[in-house]
Amino acid sequence: MASRRLLEILGGHLASTSATESLSPLFHRVQQDYLALSDNPRFHGMAAILVGVRLLGNTATIFNVGDSRAYLLTDGRADLLSRDHSLLNDLIDDGEITAEQTKNAASILQGLTCQFIADAECDDFRINIATHELQPGERILLCSDGLNEALDDAQIASLFANESETDPVNAFKVARRAGGSDDFSVIVLTGEQ
Repeated sequence: MASRRLLEILGGHLASTSATESLSPLFHRVQQDYLALSDNPRFHGMAAILVGVRLLGNTATIFNVGDSRAYLLTDGRADLLSRDHSLLNDLIDDGEITAEQTKNAASILQGLTCQFIADAECDDFRINIATHELQPGERILLCSDGLNEALDDAQIASLFANESETDPVNAFKVARRAGGSDDFSVIVLTGEQ
């Protein structure tokens, strides 16, 4: 329900917005409308994560809140385009841990999301925005956290290496066999050739 309500609000804002409007103010309005839902006891405490992309020609503007991810799929690799809002990344940003030390960090730190699209406890709403010019043969994978919690980047790259065999149902099966228990969504986008 949290994700569905978020998409309804986002869809309403996108329908009344220019395709070239800056995303940051747009998402602050979405965040405020989503947060207002908590006035209804039925939605109190509801929060969601989000990843998406706005394509204008071959220019991809990637946005995310939380730990859903966007990957660039090219040459058998999966390169992260988004940045997780996680406790681990906050520790790196604050200088409390180095990127090298993250390899030994407890998995609980990697999985603790510290930013949601609406969170009454969060005073500094943040959205990550990155831009990439899609080249021929490049694809963008958008996935919720259930996929990247079950599979590492190399496994994700291998899973989506062959463009003609990209199958989200197969991704679900592979993640389940790897021990994943969370539901997830997968979308693969290809730029104009």
